[in-house]
Formats: sequence, C-alpha cells, structure tokens
Amino acid sequence: MTDSQFPVELDDVTLIKATDKDILIRTEDGTEAWIPRSCVLEGTEITKEGDVGGLMIPSWLADERGLA
Repeated sequence: MTDSQFPVELDDVTLIKATDKDILIRTEDGTEAWIPRSCVLEGTEITKEGDVGGLMIPSWLADERGLA
C-alpha cells in the first residue's frame, strides 16, 4: 500500500448534505468538500445530514480536496 492509499481520519466533521453518490462535509476550519460515498471508509461516524464526528477517507482524496 502506498502512502496515498492510507486512510486519514478527519475529526469534528459535519455532514451538510447527502446524495446517493456523494456527501458534502464541512471541517472544523470551515472547509467544505464533496466526498464520493465510494471513498468513505470503515470507521466513519457521520452517516446522515447534521451528524458531527469522524470521517475516514484515503489520504490521496484528503490531499486532493485540501483537507489534509
């Protein structure tokens, strides 16, 4: 597994909007990003709109979305 494939845990993430394919999240610092549901990894605590908790995604996606 390369470094870009390792999971990243983002804490205190708010799930703003959920669609069938994506979720819109906001981090503690106010950064918003769309995340494909296919990239949400096991260990994620947010599942529905309004939830606040941890989000697990691949590190390459966190870098690409400016979340890491």
